Amino acid sequence: NAKLSKYIDSQEVTLYFKDLGPQVGWSTVFYVEYAGPILIVLTLLLLRKQIYGSDPELTLNQKLGVFMALLHYVKRELETAFVHRFSSETMPIHNLFKNCFGYFGIFGFLTMYFFLHPGYEPPAWAS
Repeated sequence: NAKLSKYIDSQEVTLYFKDLGPQVGWSTVFYVEYAGPILIVLTLLLLRKQIYGSDPELTLNQKLGVFMALLHYVKRELETAFVHRFSSETMPIHNLFKNCFGYFGIFGFLTMYFFLHPGYEPPAWAS
């Protein structure tokens, strides 16, 4: 461990820093990210008639897919609560929106909206 004075040649030093803005705790980030797909899947299921116009019984593939998706994200919520240890306390809050886009938008909506659609037909290999 060398002293800082070893690396400084002059009496005057300029220190630069960047303000990262408001911060949010990592556990909060994970709770919010993983709650999105759970809430979106449950909303699509509970409001299926209003969203799609009809509510036929889910196919076996749809039931299994919903079960696996919910199980996966509930497991991740539990891991956040009981397993994860974070190397840093916080991250900039604006990154939360970028991180949530993938979970809420891509999985939660773009995948599950079409997967739960009454007209969904599984691929031939999955029938």
